[in-house]
Amino acid sequence: MKALCIALAANLALALNGQTNGPAAEPAAATNAPPRVRPPTEIFSDSSEFNLKSRSAIYIGHVRVLDSQMKLNCEILTASVPPSGGKIDSIIAEHSVVIDAADEQGHPIHATSDRAVYTYKIEGGVTNEMITLTGNPQVRSQFVSGTGDKIVWNRASNSIRVDNQHMIIQQDVQSSVTNAAGPARKPEPK
Repeated sequence: MKALCIALAANLALALNGQTNGPAAEPAAATNAPPRVRPPTEIFSDSSEFNLKSRSAIYIGHVRVLDSQMKLNCEILTASVPPSGGKIDSIIAEHSVVIDAADEQGHPIHATSDRAVYTYKIEGGVTNEMITLTGNPQVRSQFVSGTGDKIVWNRASNSIRVDNQHMIIQQDVQSSVTNAAGPARKPEPK
């Protein structure tokens, strides 16, 4: 019953955002193929509050977000929807934030911080979509792990800025072995 109430609350938040609780259909290809659907996002928490006037949702306690593109855990999650509806323009995850996702090749990415802030806005025809990790942020992927005071991922330009960074790069052992020195050369006759 608790999961059902949370699902209903999550659907209310999505409805505020102009979405439905079902998968969002993508346009069908010119081949009349059936539309591709995106699985729904699920949000679980100990409690939640929704303010219809301010168009905000707050999830409190053991927050888990399960999405087809990532998983997020934290203690408090706040989402704001612009008055005109449409895409959520601000999400703040706080306290013991853990994000698990995959890169373009499907390799896992694991990030932790005390706070993660997502912002989305369009100004002057330019889309700005940012994710900022603060409070001991750490990111680890297959070959790179790093920390910094602040990690900012600009999703629109696909660039990452790290303030006061420390990075560790793991070498690809298989590539190192295959690129080792070739066979020993025979001494040339005198």
